[in-house]
Amino acid sequence: MLQRTVQAGVKHQIPVSLCGELAGQVRAAPLILGLGFRELSIMPASLPEVRRVIRNVSVKNTQILAESALNASSAQAISGLLDEFAATYALHTPTIF
Repeated sequence: MLQRTVQAGVKHQIPVSLCGELAGQVRAAPLILGLGFRELSIMPASLPEVRRVIRNVSVKNTQILAESALNASSAQAISGLLDEFAATYALHTPTIF
């Protein structure tokens, strides 16, 4: 659903941003980026860590992560993907799921 929203926005040249708790979750940042979000509205306290994560990953790798998450069979599988991604990129973050 989130990816479809971003795709529709791109197709119709409408900016799409993500706000709320999910946008500020460090662990979810690579997935959010991979789904196509480029604008986030987050709490100031989360900004340094989210920025650090975004600066230390490639868009291509986050897109691969997002594709894997979209094909995952469960929330637990997605959580495992996020853990694996965080370990690969040394993104030590607290668990959100």
